[in-house]
Amino acid sequence: MEEIVNFADLGEFIDKPVMTYSTGMKSRLGFSTAMNLEPDIFLIDEALGVCDKDFKKKSSDALKKKLSKNVTAIIVSHNERTIKELCTKALFMEHGNSIAFGTPDEIFNLYNKE
Repeated sequence: MEEIVNFADLGEFIDKPVMTYSTGMKSRLGFSTAMNLEPDIFLIDEALGVCDKDFKKKSSDALKKKLSKNVTAIIVSHNERTIKELCTKALFMEHGNSIAFGTPDEIFNLYNKE
């Protein structure tokens, strides 16, 4: 619990009801909880889109550390930098259909042409 609280860096707000948290605060707490688990697969859906740059950096570093231990992450995002930084493969989907699968560079070249 202490590691989750420290990673989330919510300060005095950690003792407040979660229903009073902003979207960013909820995201911090959820991501912090996930980083303190040991699953084989992480599913992350735009979780860092609402966080400040310092927390994004800390989270990215923590996720990279997890990935270096052969943990799989499925990251749903439109953020080119995030995908290129964290992923080795990318899937471009549109309206629930698979458009292309390849390296992040290949997929974002296609995505940016759309």
